[in-house]
Amino acid sequence: MASVFVEACLIPVVFDNCRGWLHPPTEVGTSRRGVIVCGAHGFEDLCSRSSLRLLAEELSAREIPVLRFDWRGTADSEGDGEAPHRVATWLGNIGEAARKLVDMTGVEEIVLVGLRLGALLALEAEAKT
Repeated sequence: MASVFVEACLIPVVFDNCRGWLHPPTEVGTSRRGVIVCGAHGFEDLCSRSSLRLLAEELSAREIPVLRFDWRGTADSEGDGEAPHRVATWLGNIGEAARKLVDMTGVEEIVLVGLRLGALLALEAEAKT
């Protein structure tokens, strides 16, 4: 399958002291489903950033909005990544990311895509809903 070149369009977003990037579809409101990318942590996050960005760009080129973000207290987000209860905070980040994605794009369904620690957090967040 040939890859379709689409000029990357990123919208910086802030929610729950997290910094993120919305990869919108070319036509807002065309997709019922959106994706939240729950990235890895630490060095694994650093190594996987470009791949997850490419995944988000490919999905948005197919009219699926994607929200990527840094966990609270990590990378570009505010807070202390070593604070007690950080796992509960990161689970809350997923819920806030979902609200932000719905508010900005109007999607009705959300798919969580996670890598390493992000996959574990995505599973836990889904189990709690």
